[in-house]
Amino acid sequence: MSTEQRPTHVSVQLTDCARDDAQAVFAALGRAFPLVVEPAGHGAGATDGRPTVWSTTVDVARSGGHVDGGPLTGAVIADLSGGYQAVGKVREALEECFHAEDKGSASGDQEMEIRLRITPRD
Repeated sequence: MSTEQRPTHVSVQLTDCARDDAQAVFAALGRAFPLVVEPAGHGAGATDGRPTVWSTTVDVARSGGHVDGGPLTGAVIADLSGGYQAVGKVREALEECFHAEDKGSASGDQEMEIRLRITPRD
């Protein structure tokens, strides 16, 4: 499986959350789009106070079905990076099943990065 970054790929990093919450977000994304890279945790179990980062890459070229969100026990910080349209599609998928609050963005010529605070829908 190639992990080459393509215009339809979006890198997703989740922080400040429990493992189960990260898995719920990735499961929702996996129903919306194929996962290019299996979700992984980096820094898991760190004893020095560093946060765990959960990451994956999704491919928005092929959409799945309706997205249902799993239960979240708290807020999740999501950083999405990739092409403008691709990032927009991932954001829309997340907004279908969770409340997503914009916490900032950065833009370049071809790519953008956005930070969202994801919480359960009421």
